[in-house]
Amino acid sequence: MRTRSSRSTEDLVELDFTTEGNGNPLGNGLGRARQTRPIGQGDAPNRHQQRQGIVPPPVQNHNFEIKLGMINLVQNKMFHGLPSEDPIDHLDEFDRLCDLTKINGVSEDAIKLRLFPMSLADKAHQWEKSLPHGTITTWDECKKAFLAKFFSTGRTAKLRGEISSFIQRNNETFAEAWERFKGYTSQCPHHGFNNESLLSTLYRGCLPRYREMLDTASNGNFLNQDVDDGWQLVENIANSNGSYGESMIAPTGARPTTRSSQTKS
Repeated sequence: MRTRSSRSTEDLVELDFTTEGNGNPLGNGLGRARQTRPIGQGDAPNRHQQRQGIVPPPVQNHNFEIKLGMINLVQNKMFHGLPSEDPIDHLDEFDRLCDLTKINGVSEDAIKLRLFPMSLADKAHQWEKSLPHGTITTWDECKKAFLAKFFSTGRTAKLRGEISSFIQRNNETFAEAWERFKGYTSQCPHHGFNNESLLSTLYRGCLPRYREMLDTASNGNFLNQDVDDGWQLVENIANSNGSYGESMIAPTGARPTTRSSQTKS
């Protein structure tokens, strides 16, 4: 008589199986041997992978070497990712340094992508390490990603506001006001204003005596000037001798040399 506690051979065989999460049988010679996995195994890294988001192209020139002096120059101009730092200034300075090194058969991408990570520290260095490996493989990609990270939309809005609401200070000469105005446009090259708007904004923001100076030099109304002529007139007055453009005014009716005509010559 068979009791309830008795088990068939099939039941016993079934008890000897263990399964993986996908249901595949393991162990006891009927599948691959089960491996023990210590609980703490994942608490320490067991392999190392490069975390470089910037990957330069390979160089075929086997004699290629970046001199230690160049590395030192780059590392003397570090970018930390602080709000007070200007990322465009950093790129400008980095480009100037890299232009000191020209090697036959070695591309700009190969040199700059090897050096640029060395110019980053603190938050900027952490940003580069956090990029997925191989995200950036050209210098153009690197500049775009760098500016997207460190030139904030708030910074853009602030500089656009400085441009559009420009007012000359009471203690500023015309030359000083012009340099400050150009500084805002230089710090935000993507400001979006055309030259007509820039000159109009400058004119309306100038102190009355300088608006009168611009009108007199324009034989009536500065805003009726051609854009290139108006730009050159502003430069001429700002660069004039004496007290920073307060005394020298172009003769009435004179047509200053334009930027476009200078280019043609």
